[in-house]
Amino acid sequence: MESALVRKDAVMLHEPTRTQTRATVVGAILAAVCVLGFLVYGYLDPTGKVPPENGIVISKQSGAVYVAINNPTKMLVATPNMASAKLLLLAMGGGAAGQGATPTTVDEGALTGVSRGAFTGIPGAPELLPTPEQLVSPDWGVCDQLTVDQSAVRGDEKPAVDTTAFGGVTNLGRRLKESEGLLLKSPTGTTYLVFASDPEKGLPGAGAVRAKIDLTNKVITGALRISNPTPRLASTALINSIPEVNELKALEVPDKGSSISAYTMTGGRKVGDVVRTQRADSSYAYYLLLKDGVQQIQQAVADLMQTASSTSGGWPTVSLADVNNAPNTQNPVAMKDFPKVVPTIVPISEQTTTCLNWGVQNNKPVTWVGLANATPTPDPKLRAVELAQADGSGDKVDKFFMPPGKAAVVRSSTSENNFDKGPIFLVSDRGVRFGIPDKKTAEGLGLGTNYAPAPEVILRTLPTGPTLDPKEAARMFDAVELEDTGGKRRVTPTANPAAGG
Repeated sequence: MESALVRKDAVMLHEPTRTQTRATVVGAILAAVCVLGFLVYGYLDPTGKVPPENGIVISKQSGAVYVAINNPTKMLVATPNMASAKLLLLAMGGGAAGQGATPTTVDEGALTGVSRGAFTGIPGAPELLPTPEQLVSPDWGVCDQLTVDQSAVRGDEKPAVDTTAFGGVTNLGRRLKESEGLLLKSPTGTTYLVFASDPEKGLPGAGAVRAKIDLTNKVITGALRISNPTPRLASTALINSIPEVNELKALEVPDKGSSISAYTMTGGRKVGDVVRTQRADSSYAYYLLLKDGVQQIQQAVADLMQTASSTSGGWPTVSLADVNNAPNTQNPVAMKDFPKVVPTIVPISEQTTTCLNWGVQNNKPVTWVGLANATPTPDPKLRAVELAQADGSGDKVDKFFMPPGKAAVVRSSTSENNFDKGPIFLVSDRGVRFGIPDKKTAEGLGLGTNYAPAPEVILRTLPTGPTLDPKEAARMFDAVELEDTGGKRRVTPTANPAAGG
């Protein structure tokens, strides 16, 4: 019909209104795109948005953090950091007010015309409140690096001990072998022998332990074959981190030297004597003869017993039948704290860095000692944070390393018995620990409900930041004053005098 009216011909060669229809459709599509664009722009661009009430607002231009309140009129309270903002909301609203506060980023223009409140919060609170993906593994450590080999010290030269604490880092150095030992000297002058330990038979979870040793006691040094000892200086942080056992000294055997009547031993042996039997593989087993029976002992203990008795010629060998026919003592001498074998002391010149590794296996703490030629880091391009408390060879930790952009939320623990009961801390990647008063506050900060354990002995060496307490977050300041004295100053690199005119 349209063709007949327009062309006076009922036969339609082509659609005469196609161009009009096409223009209409294209126009509609363009209009829809424009509307959608304005909607997206309005959603993404915060310019002109009114800050939310009882929420957290961040200025897009300056990064300033505010808490928006409406009591009785709308007001923006400036805070020093996100932690302060969430804690302030907790203080005002209680419960999980902070946890539910998702920050809103707005244009600075949207903040004009809104009343301001006094600067409120906790200066120095952590910059990062970690998400689960930003938490480090429950691995901790301490390393001492000697910058000078004290065995080669000349004149007034003094060895320097550089101490670094680690969080979220594993495998600090190669593991101390069962046949190796270390001599460590504390800042107070106490000397320790560090040696590998059986975590199942000795201290639970301890792969290495330390024991006091008197290097002037020739009986001890002779039994352990230590000659011309040069202990490596060690920090208090490292020494305290290594589990301690009893001092190494001659064993006290009851009724030593008296006759044996409870059993028969070839050679007319006395109480306190040490004998040995040869195994099928030609190795030897050692036994201490006691009043009521025999006690199998480690070779290191046998060496100590022989040296203490001033006997020579080695241990007498008896038949396996003699030992099997004798009863096992019901009153064994305590010696689990002695090394299994006589360790060979690792010289300082061989590896100058000593590390203590702490981790968790099967919900129990495990420790071991590692050795390295320098303070290890997981990435050679990354550097440890030099702490303001650094004191060189003093008692304090000098540096801290944690993977950048990470943090730890932990319970300070002394054993597995308080893995889930110890005080809660947040440790930043700057090496500062922040106390959190309770689980409710931690949840309000958005830090979750489960916190990994961390060794109290290492945590206490870190600088202490302010407590993340809602009550403290309500403190107001006109200005934050700094101490005129104390504290280190960052050294600004000077320009190369040869460069420029």
